[in-house]
Amino acid sequence: KDQEILAKAMGGLLGISYTPLLVATQVVNGSMYSFLVEKHVVAPGTPMTVDLIYIYKPTEGDPYFVKSRPVEP
Repeated sequence: KDQEILAKAMGGLLGISYTPLLVATQVVNGSMYSFLVEKHVVAPGTPMTVDLIYIYKPTEGDPYFVKSRPVEP
């Protein structure tokens, strides 16, 4: 189910794919998801990065992207 939330919220982005590694959730008048993901940009020579993506899923309606930030090694 968590992967479905990620796919639905980020599905409109072309040229980027996300592989979830970990997920954390918090219930706040809906659900707030934090995904630790591998981000793959479909472009020659682009390295894979690790990002933290925040998604909000209201009690009624579709999940949506809130923000993301890179995770430094």
